[in-house]
Amino acid sequence: LKQKTAYEQAQRLVGSEMGIRDRLNSEIETFCKTLDEYNSAILPICKTIKEEIEKQALLVFRDVTGNKFALLNVVLYGSVSTGLASETSDLDIALRNKIIDNKDQLLFFLTTLCESLQKLPYIQESKLIKTARVPVIKSVVNLTALGIKSTMSVMKVDITAEESSLSGASLVSFGIQFTAWVEKIKLEKKELKPLVFLIKTLLAHHKLNFPYLGGMSSYLLILMITAFLNVCTYMPSIGYYFVEILKYY
Repeated sequence: LKQKTAYEQAQRLVGSEMGIRDRLNSEIETFCKTLDEYNSAILPICKTIKEEIEKQALLVFRDVTGNKFALLNVVLYGSVSTGLASETSDLDIALRNKIIDNKDQLLFFLTTLCESLQKLPYIQESKLIKTARVPVIKSVVNLTALGIKSTMSVMKVDITAEESSLSGASLVSFGIQFTAWVEKIKLEKKELKPLVFLIKTLLAHHKLNFPYLGGMSSYLLILMITAFLNVCTYMPSIGYYFVEILKYY
């Protein structure tokens, strides 16, 4: 891949164009700082939501399985847990267990949980999507009704689960493993986070952030950015990286 980097090209840029890139870099840094602050602010909110969902899910799980000592492993994963969430990101919660071992039982549990969530005063909306590749309960949490003070009024939550027989081999498990991998890559490639913030926002602006409507998932986006960073050479600032990744793809 014999591309000239933005840094090499900059040696021949006229002063005005270099000035534009420097200004772009300054604006990007301000923008990313805002999203960093947003991620820090929503993390405790998301943990509170997780605790409330966990309480309700455990009650339903024990009732459905007939085992009053049954346990659920409730895990936060995805963009919120990696600090890469944008203002359009949902909160992803996985319910893992060692009892339910087939699809029919799992759907019965999720259906019962969805109905139970609909009765809670802080759940504004809750719907089970059975036809999704991974069955998911898509809920909207009213933060005010939950007693959370925030500039946001609601937060969207996706609740997924898996059969115990698929533990470690399901898409839910893969999502959790991918979250751990992203944490590792973030430490190795400091340009990853600002590029994720920028391109996520760009995609959302053009309504291209919904995979089920033909848009791009966070998973695909992170892989594309990582692949780009693996082949590009040093550039003086994130503004150059941003321009180059748009050219690259």
